Amino acid sequence: MIQHRLVPLSGGPEGEWLLEWNAESLVLRNPVGQKALEADADNGHRLLEPQELYLWNRICIQSGGQWFSFKKNKAAIRDLRQYLETNLVSDEVYRTELRRNAVRVLRRGFLMFAGLGCLYAGSIPLAIWADSNQIGVQIGVGWIKWLGPLIHAGLLLAIALSLRGLARAIFAADMWFRIRRIQRIQQNQ
Repeated sequence: MIQHRLVPLSGGPEGEWLLEWNAESLVLRNPVGQKALEADADNGHRLLEPQELYLWNRICIQSGGQWFSFKKNKAAIRDLRQYLETNLVSDEVYRTELRRNAVRVLRRGFLMFAGLGCLYAGSIPLAIWADSNQIGVQIGVGWIKWLGPLIHAGLLLAIALSLRGLARAIFAADMWFRIRRIQRIQQNQ
């Protein structure tokens, strides 16, 4: 049986939780030793949140609409990734669901990056043209003074969301390739 002591991110009872699993079950125990969740071997890997595990290096486990989030524990993360990948080999339904989700997030992330990035990039020549022609002086400075900061904030938000879309697309592509590798392992068996 593999066991790891985990510290919660926030909330819940203080102290170390115990996560343990074997070929039969996955069990999470609170600091008092009571079972907070238990799942059989066939479904235990479905409780893990892959994005948290791979992208943020955090352990996040879902049980009945409740999330248990734990601080970074390198040994536990390494073992849980192995546990997840091993069980994904035999769970074609969940693997297909994760792959579809990865493709959906990849598309949305790329569209966010391209759309908002184009909006930001398109505003740069406009700003240069407006500055060189002194548009604020010609039209009247009054409304430019209050509209300028709003445009600036909107463009900063656009570039931030654009970069977030790129990050999501990169993660989704990484997850898609992981699932594809696992699927090839399953096909070779």
